[in-house]
Amino acid sequence: MELRELLFADQDLDMLLDGLPPEDRGVTCGSLRNPWPLLYMARALRADGRARQAAALLRQIGEEREVETRVRLWCWRALRELKVAPEAGRAGEVLGVVLELPLAFGVDTLAAYVDGTARYVNQGGAVLRFRGEDPKITALLRRLLREAQAVSGGLPLGPRRAPPKNRIRCSLLTREGIRSGEEELGRAGERGRFLSPTFRAAASLMYGISGDGEPPPC
Repeated sequence: MELRELLFADQDLDMLLDGLPPEDRGVTCGSLRNPWPLLYMARALRADGRARQAAALLRQIGEEREVETRVRLWCWRALRELKVAPEAGRAGEVLGVVLELPLAFGVDTLAAYVDGTARYVNQGGAVLRFRGEDPKITALLRRLLREAQAVSGGLPLGPRRAPPKNRIRCSLLTREGIRSGEEELGRAGERGRFLSPTFRAAASLMYGISGDGEPPPC
């Protein structure tokens, strides 16, 4: 799987775990500090027809804030397959945001998560990772998550699609699935548009991670 696909954390357990390198395949004792063996255990329980036990383990991992956000999202994908729904008040909580910006030679992709990490993959495939090293960038990340949460209820749930052409897409990653919206390239940052605050916050974070500082005002 390509890194861009993994940024959305919406793969099913079989696809995810079969793609892991051998050294990550459950050879050590599982814990919430190292959840991968627990995911293999949950898959084995599910395959053995013990769906209730699998769901309990997946929910435990999926609700633990110390676990990487993408792992939590993968757990909730598996829980949805087991017909386990999140609590109504938490279903739409935005755990991550992925912005796709189509450019001449590919797509720039920015992903930010509630665990305080972010990844930026430019159109050429170069990857920048942020793990909370700079408080100013952390503030930009938190701002993006706040703006995304404010619009989450107004965006439809749906499956992930191919990268857009001539449009910017914002995907909000939640326990209940992916909510997404798009805007024309030249108008995404215009004030007054529904997604404008989210796009502007994403642009600030993208510029910050890439080392270019704040973006020019829209």
